[in-house]
Amino acid sequence: MVIGPRGGIAYRDESPYDRDADGYLWLRAPAKQGCGRPEFGRVHPLRQRRVMRRLLCQVCGGSADQDERGTLWLLEDHRADWEG
Repeated sequence: MVIGPRGGIAYRDESPYDRDADGYLWLRAPAKQGCGRPEFGRVHPLRQRRVMRRLLCQVCGGSADQDERGTLWLLEDHRADWEG
């Protein structure tokens, strides 16, 4: 990364795909679907951009649930509802 012409950070060889519609720079990541092992503790930047734009679940890729409160991003903790 380098300092861009307007004072922000940029990639030396930046392309239009490196920034979102609002001009924010995103981390580059390879897109090799079906290769490698899942890293559930890490967020994949390309997948995150996709699920945020389309309001999808980052785990399953399906539509995010919605109710009268709006789009549900976190699930309530129901572990205390069952013993063990």
